[in-house]
Amino acid sequence: MSTQVLARDQLGELERIGQGGQGVVYRAPKVKTTISESMVYKEYKAAALAGVDFTALAAMPALVEDTLTYAQAERLISIAAWPCRIVENAGTPTGFVMPVIPENFFVALTTAKGTNSVTAEFQHLLNHSSVLAARGITLDDAGRYALLRELASDLAFLHSHGVCVGDISPKNLLFSLTPHP
Repeated sequence: MSTQVLARDQLGELERIGQGGQGVVYRAPKVKTTISESMVYKEYKAAALAGVDFTALAAMPALVEDTLTYAQAERLISIAAWPCRIVENAGTPTGFVMPVIPENFFVALTTAKGTNSVTAEFQHLLNHSSVLAARGITLDDAGRYALLRELASDLAFLHSHGVCVGDISPKNLLFSLTPHP
């Protein structure tokens, strides 16, 4: 069973790239795995740390490395923000590393403020097609259905491996239109 733990100082020079309710995400330039060469580090905020079950979190890398075939592990990593190593600071767990979000899960979103590269969240797809077109997202109903079909397939894949999906919302689901929806 894989139990590799990384010390925070093994991650390289951390560059902050985002923040959410639970913690801060940094680029982890010195961390690579057999599945991904670009990793990020999610460091939990002090208030969130008390509620994290690090025993359960530590078992997640083992599923990828010890249970799944390489193809299955690659699929899992490509569809989920999956923990690949626990990170400790002075022997205390503080977060985990996971693969960086691939470029095809970003879109150039046009708003009144201009065009910015943002994560392609399902919440954007809840708008009428005219709103999507004005924002620079070209997607018809057939494309929306294709994305929903892929989402259902991915959920079935996760469930077939005993993975429970706990935070499924249009903000936390990302989509890609290339090479296909």
